[in-house]
Amino acid sequence: MHRPRQALSPPVSRRAITRWRLDVDCCSAWEGVSCDVDGTVTKVSLPSRGLHGRISPSSLANLSGLIHLNLSNNALTGSLPPELMSLASLHVSFNCLDGALPSPWPLTTAVKLPLQVLNI
Repeated sequence: MHRPRQALSPPVSRRAITRWRLDVDCCSAWEGVSCDVDGTVTKVSLPSRGLHGRISPSSLANLSGLIHLNLSNNALTGSLPPELMSLASLHVSFNCLDGALPSPWPLTTAVKLPLQVLNI
């Protein structure tokens, strides 16, 4: 599904995603968003964009094809949602995150790869 804009709960820096217009295809027009040939969002890369607030697990669940997420060098707070542990690559270093890593780590599924890169 195509809902990366809602994946971060407010407040989110307007500078980071002001060019994300909902009336255009996110796969071809949204900076930091990559999709597969079917138009499914597979990668969101928004390092150093001044993002702040919590990562919304319910919104990330809408990105069912997401494999790679890079939100490093922002000002995100709170803990890592367990839903992020099903990604193959997760970069969230240099934020203000706290808490323990979600446990237990999910098992590999036919669709998703096990977490291969964790940069916290």
